[in-house]
Parts: sequence; C-alpha cells; structure tokens
Amino acid sequence: MAKSLQDFSNPADAPHLIRNKYGPIEFDKERTKQYSDLLANPKNCLIFLSSKEFEKEKFETIQYWYKVPYATETISEQLLQVCTN
Repeated sequence: MAKSLQDFSNPADAPHLIRNKYGPIEFDKERTKQYSDLLANPKNCLIFLSSKEFEKEKFETIQYWYKVPYATETISEQLLQVCTN
C-alpha cells in the first residue's frame, strides 16, 4: 500500500487509497471501518528510527543481509495511550 501513496498526491483522492488495490468494487461500510480501525491502531505499527546519535550505541543484533546493527523494543503502554488519545 505504501507504494501506492505516490499515486495519491491529491488529498481528495486519499479515501480511495485502500479501495484502489485491496478493496471491493462495492462500498462496504463495516469492512471499511474494520480496515480503518486496524490502520489507525498504534499497536499495529512499526517505527523505524535512524540517527547519527545511534552510532554511539552498542547494538546486540546484526541484520543478516546488510550486516548493520539494530535493536528492537516494544512500544510502552504510556506511549500507546498518548497515541490513542
């Protein structure tokens, strides 16, 4: 879906983003609500951070293909609350 974002430069077209490739021909209000709830839920997201400041950190895990160090952590409940309110 992220690849399709470039095709929707006009904000008026944004509601058609999901339907463009993944949605049914007929509008289904309940299914659209389910999709939007999934997309808007911060528990369903990945956050990637990259910074020169991280070069000072020592990461335990090395990515297999690119051989770059990285770390993963769970989003705190406090941050999830901030994102959902």
